[in-house]
Amino acid sequence: MAAGPHTFVVADVFTSERYLGTQLAIVSVRNNALSRARKQRIALEFGYVNTVFLHDAPQPGLSRKVEIFSKTGERSFSGQAVLGAAHYIFQKLEGEDSISINDWSNPPAAEIQQKRQAPKSINRCTLETKGGLIQAHYDPARQVAAIEIPHNIHIHARETTKDEVLAVQRQLLPRAEETDKMRASYPIFSIAPGMTFTLVDFTSCPSLLPRLEHGYAPEPTLDAGWTVRVGEDAPTPFCGCVYFLQLQTDFTEEPYITRLRVRVIAAGLEEAASASGCSALAAYLALQKGGANSRHAYAIEQGVDIGRGRLL
Repeated sequence: MAAGPHTFVVADVFTSERYLGTQLAIVSVRNNALSRARKQRIALEFGYVNTVFLHDAPQPGLSRKVEIFSKTGERSFSGQAVLGAAHYIFQKLEGEDSISINDWSNPPAAEIQQKRQAPKSINRCTLETKGGLIQAHYDPARQVAAIEIPHNIHIHARETTKDEVLAVQRQLLPRAEETDKMRASYPIFSIAPGMTFTLVDFTSCPSLLPRLEHGYAPEPTLDAGWTVRVGEDAPTPFCGCVYFLQLQTDFTEEPYITRLRVRVIAAGLEEAASASGCSALAAYLALQKGGANSRHAYAIEQGVDIGRGRLL
């Protein structure tokens, strides 16, 4: 991809319909034309959960560098951001190591039709993030992209207390009849160093889930060695909160599928669809169920309460 520093598109990730899913800005970067401070200002201006800065591949077939910024700082990884960037590469940059500025966000109708009719020339690519190399795959028949999420899971010794959860969702305090049903504390789970979530199970008090407000996650206490930021330019560790209900399990055939309803809140925002948060929750629940050589599957509803409902 060859483009100027002001070339961008906005994508709705985890949906095939406009105005659903979660929004992602993808900004083209050529020759490191943007400073880190400028990237942060651009991310703040967009105001989305994530903004991706996508670099050209050094040569056709080589990995593309991806930088991910939230409103508050750079992130080492985001499943939603990487998947959105990968899907854009497969859909718009397939078989090309560059694309013109004029065509980047508004390709001619004839070109779009030609691309749809032509056989897909890419079915995998590699994206280089601060969290490591991410392999992405594409099914051209279904027009579906998937990524292999690197993980190094860890359950921290200390849990987030009920009072710490209510401190960031104070509008729940008057509902004592329901908050009395909350657990005393909730697990803190890292899917990788620098990517941590408090997992709050509201199954025993479901009426609290729709009453959540966008805001901040409780500040977790992490085990030694899991606070990863080193140096001023290092990505900011991400701490979010996953609130969820366990709905039902389909026992029709293995792997049995458990339905969950989820809200992910962090850094002043609510994510309509959080791949990292949902992956962390699924990994944690699978560990709790256990079973040698067992397989677990989850169908996760997210974004329902903010009008951008999706199934992950």
